Amino acid sequence: MTTRSGQKHELEIIDMFNKDGTLNENAQFYIGQDRFEARKSILRDLEKQDRIVKVEEIANKVGYSERTDAVIEPRLSLQWFCSMDKMAKPALENVMNDEIQFHPAKFKNSYRHWMENIRDWCISQTAYGGDSAFQPGIMVRELKNMLSPKQKSRPLKKREKNPGKI
Repeated sequence: MTTRSGQKHELEIIDMFNKDGTLNENAQFYIGQDRFEARKSILRDLEKQDRIVKVEEIANKVGYSERTDAVIEPRLSLQWFCSMDKMAKPALENVMNDEIQFHPAKFKNSYRHWMENIRDWCISQTAYGGDSAFQPGIMVRELKNMLSPKQKSRPLKKREKNPGKI
């Protein structure tokens, strides 16, 4: 069951994993065991109690980290979101009044449907470890690396505030 369906049915959220993937006190059993070992222990204990009817191999799309090849599993944590309603409204208005046009025009209706049903955007992973555009320190370092030697010798000027330009 996903967190979203759990929220829909107003179920309590119980996090039974520590940050290192071991089970915590909320699990009630197998506390301190790694999640992979705990799954094996659960299967062994159910077999000992003769409570297993059948074991099947099921192909599952499990995510793996590109950097470490570690299994990626959902984990409850604090998340940051961008409220998309405030951004979607003017974006949709400008398309619907033809200030901005799609070519081919048939995509206008798809865009409208998408913007009317948009959900808030979770930026936690992007900001924490993903896209460097959200990491100011990395962004500045990358920009400095793109400067010529002459440009590097001049101090960077603080950008003037101009609400009309990004």
